[in-house]
Amino acid sequence: MDCRIFSLNAGPMSWRHRLQCTACRRAYTADKIIARDLLRLKAEGVPADGLKQTLTAVGLTTEGGSVRSRRKLPTYRRLALPGGSVSAAVMVATFAWLHYTETNPRVTVTYPKMPVLNAFDSFGRAAKLMRDEGTIDYAQTGLYPSANRANVKKVERTVMTAAGMSGIKATPVSIHNGQVVQVPADPSGHYTLAEKEALIRENAPALRELREGLTWTYLAPPIRSYTTTLPYYARDRAMARLLSLDAQTKRERGDWPAAVNSSLDAMQLGVMIPHGAPVIGKLVGIACEAIGRKPLWGAIDKLDARHAELAARRLEALEASTVPLWDTLTEEKWLGQAGMIEAFRQPDWRRLFSEMSGTNNTPTTDMEYIFRPTEFLGEAAHLRAYLYSKRRIFADYTRIMDMQIANARRPGSPPSLIEADSFDPYLAQLIPVFSELSDQELGGNKVQNGLLKTAFALRAYRQEHHGYPGTLAALVPDYLQRLPMDPYAEHSAFRYRRNRASYVLYSIGPDRKDDGGVPAYRPGEQGHEYHVTRNSIGDIVAGVNTN
Repeated sequence: MDCRIFSLNAGPMSWRHRLQCTACRRAYTADKIIARDLLRLKAEGVPADGLKQTLTAVGLTTEGGSVRSRRKLPTYRRLALPGGSVSAAVMVATFAWLHYTETNPRVTVTYPKMPVLNAFDSFGRAAKLMRDEGTIDYAQTGLYPSANRANVKKVERTVMTAAGMSGIKATPVSIHNGQVVQVPADPSGHYTLAEKEALIRENAPALRELREGLTWTYLAPPIRSYTTTLPYYARDRAMARLLSLDAQTKRERGDWPAAVNSSLDAMQLGVMIPHGAPVIGKLVGIACEAIGRKPLWGAIDKLDARHAELAARRLEALEASTVPLWDTLTEEKWLGQAGMIEAFRQPDWRRLFSEMSGTNNTPTTDMEYIFRPTEFLGEAAHLRAYLYSKRRIFADYTRIMDMQIANARRPGSPPSLIEADSFDPYLAQLIPVFSELSDQELGGNKVQNGLLKTAFALRAYRQEHHGYPGTLAALVPDYLQRLPMDPYAEHSAFRYRRNRASYVLYSIGPDRKDDGGVPAYRPGEQGHEYHVTRNSIGDIVAGVNTN
C-alpha cells in the first residue's frame, strides 16, 4: 500500500479520500475479501493464537495496535438482508411488467380498394349544392316548431322570386343551430305547398347530383383512427330529408308513383351509406331508411298494380344490396384495432381511451371514470389500469369482435350481447353498443322493410285479382322472388291472414311469441305508443308498428 495515511488504527476511509487515493481504490476489493475471511474465522471459533498466526502469514501484525473486527450482526439486521433481496426482486418484476404492458402489439391494418366512380364523392358534391338545409329539416315535417317562432325576425336577404329572379327582401327568418331557417308564411306555422316546392326548385342541382350518385357504387372511406371526424353522416341525413320533402310535394300534388320513388330514393341512400362503414355508418343508414320508409305506408293503397309491384321489386333489390351485419362488425373491428395501435403510441394512452371512447365522447382526465370502480375496489380502482397490457387489451378486443362477427354470420340470429361488466375496463369503452345495433337492425329496420315489401306485393295482387291471396306463398314468383321471412322467427315467414276485405300481416316481434296479430303497445308513451323496443311484448303489425 502506498497510502500515506493507512494504519491499523485508521477507521473506514472517507469517500472523498478514496476518490483522491489510487492505492485505496485498488485495494478496496482486497480489503473486502480480507474482512470477509476475518469474520468467518471469528465465527468458527479459532484458537486464541490462530488469528495472530494468520495475520503473520499475510504480513500483518497486531503490535502497536489491534485488529478491529465487526461484531455479530443484530437480529433485525440479519433479517433485513433477505428483505432487501425481496424488495429488489419486486422492483425488478414491477419494471419488467410495466415494460411488458407498454409493448405494442404487431398488426397489419387492412385498407380496401376504393372504386374509381364512387357515389360517396357524388353525395359530397350534392351536399355542397344544398341550400337552406335548416329550413328543409323543418319543412319535411310539415310544421314549424312553435317554440322557435319567438325568435323570428325580419332581415334583409337574397331570395328567389316566383319568376326566378333574385332580389333583396325583408324576409322572416329564424336562426336554428347556426343556420338561417325561413319561417312559413302560413300564420299557423305550416309550410305551404308553394313554399315546399320553392325549396325543391332551389335544391334541384343537389337532387340531380344525388340521384346520379345513386346509380354508382358506394364505398365509404376507411376509418382507421378514433380521432377521425365524420361530418358526412350529418350530410347524408340532410339529403335523406331533402328526398323526403321532394316526395311530400309530389304526394300533395297527387303524383303518388313519383312520391313513392322519391321515398325509395331516400331508402336507397340509407342502404348505401353502411358500405365500408363501421357501426356508426350502419346506424345512420338505418335512420335514413326510416326517413324514407315512414311515409310509404300511406302510399300503398294509392298505387295501381304495376307501380305497387315495381315498388315491391325495388325493395327486394335494396334488401339484396344491404350490407350484412357481420360486414359492419368487421369494419368496426378494423377501426378498433387501428385506433388502439394509434393510441398505444401515446405515453398517456390509458387516459386517451376514455376520451376516444365510442360510448362517451366527452374528454376526461378522471381515471376512475375509465375503470368503472366497483364497491370492492373502492378508491383504488385506478390501479386496475396496470393489470392490463397493451397486448392483452388488443387480443381481448380482437377475440370478442371475432365472436360477434361469427354470431352475426348465422342466419336469422341477432348478435349475442355481452354485458359491459364482463369486459376489462378498456373494452367497456371500445366495444360498440350491440344492444342498440341489434334492436335497430332487426325490430326497427329488417322487419319494417320486409313488411313494407310484402304490403306492396299484396296491393299489386289485389289490384289484379280483386282480392287478397289466401297465403303469402301466392305472391311468389309473380310479385316477389321469394317468400319474405320473419327475422324474429327461425326459418319462418311473416304471419298473415285475410280479415274480410283487408288482411293482418305481422312479425312475432322481439318477444318471439305469436300473439295473433296483437300489436306491441306502450301505454303512456304519447306519440310512441306503438314504437317497438327489444323489451316490447306483442307483435309488429304492418301499418301499425311503423317505427
